[in-house]
Amino acid sequence: MKAEKHRYIAFEIISESNEITEEQLLNTIWYQLYTLYGEHGTSKMGLWLMNYDPKSKKGILRCSLKELDKLRTALATIISFERKKQPEVVIYIIGISGTIKSLNKKFFSEN
Repeated sequence: MKAEKHRYIAFEIISESNEITEEQLLNTIWYQLYTLYGEHGTSKMGLWLMNYDPKSKKGILRCSLKELDKLRTALATIISFERKKQPEVVIYIIGISGTIKSLNKKFFSEN
């Protein structure tokens, strides 16, 4: 049996809110995935938050290679945290890579 391939997604949250907690982020992503794809579709994502810094609002998500497009769609449709009515947030995908090392090198290294 082959190991499942993953992709790592570097993202940045653009919001007027000062700090968005890891819990708020995960709850919102899981809720959006469940709303769009149901329990079965969401379970195939293999979603994992690898790293998140609430001060810079940047982080890294891991997901299954086969489900990458679905996760990108779900992230693009998030417009608010904790199901508030007014639009207040955008999750911007900085980049995608097959390894965390190359993702950090390309998108998070200080020049």
